[in-house]
Amino acid sequence: MQEIKIIEFKKNVVPKCLPEDSRMYQTKDCLVVANKKNDKHHLVISNAERYPTMDEIRAVRNKLLPKDITVIMVIGSEKETVNINEKGYHLWEQ
Repeated sequence: MQEIKIIEFKKNVVPKCLPEDSRMYQTKDCLVVANKKNDKHHLVISNAERYPTMDEIRAVRNKLLPKDITVIMVIGSEKETVNINEKGYHLWEQ
């Protein structure tokens, strides 16, 4: 599995359109947003030029979320989804 370095952004960099508890991270190639909704973990991983690879998704999930939970990839409706970047995936704790 791919090893990744993740850098956390300062809180004042997180856009106001995201939930208040959101944290933002940067990997070499991807932007990551992590938060919780209804006490369930939520991750968004994106890249400005391409969709993230499964290796990138798996590495970020394993680095930022508890190992003992299951997450699913969800493609939500446009009105329910806030995307900072069009080429991204949402992972939700099941």
